[in-house]
Amino acid sequence: MAVFWWFYIIVIATLMVVLFRQMLAIRHDSEKAGGTPQASGTPLTLGTRAAFVGGLYLSCFAWLIDLAWRSGDQVSTGIFTGAALLLAVSHFFQVSRRTGVAAAQMAIAHVTLAWVVILTMLNCRLDVWLAARRGTDLAEIHRLLPVWVIPSLTVTLLLWIGLVLALTKPGHRS
Repeated sequence: MAVFWWFYIIVIATLMVVLFRQMLAIRHDSEKAGGTPQASGTPLTLGTRAAFVGGLYLSCFAWLIDLAWRSGDQVSTGIFTGAALLLAVSHFFQVSRRTGVAAAQMAIAHVTLAWVVILTMLNCRLDVWLAARRGTDLAEIHRLLPVWVIPSLTVTLLLWIGLVLALTKPGHRS
């Protein structure tokens, strides 16, 4: 199961990096051609921006808050809820002062920080949550899912993201 979800995250992270790099390349090409990209549409209203930011962090953290809660880990539940709210409020106010690529870069920075928090907590607490959910002790969970698996997959994920960022760097020939 861990390998399945790790592979899923690898695919999603790769798509996110590639799509963002393509957006930046299109903007750069437009600027090179002498045009200045103009914002299209109307600015987001306060309610729309709040719904967007709230939905973004709800989608990032809801499953993890639920997992911690159902495992009886109220401390982690509180930490995740607080982290999600803090990141959402920070994102909401910082994005309101930016537009275009700057707003997109800020959004990516905030989502990256959210996933750093998520990966850190998964590395620290997943075995405890699995033991609680299965009604067994940590020794049994460590027999089924050795302690080194999740940190190894996390390091591999980070190395992969670094490689994709390097390969999609503007000016890199593939």
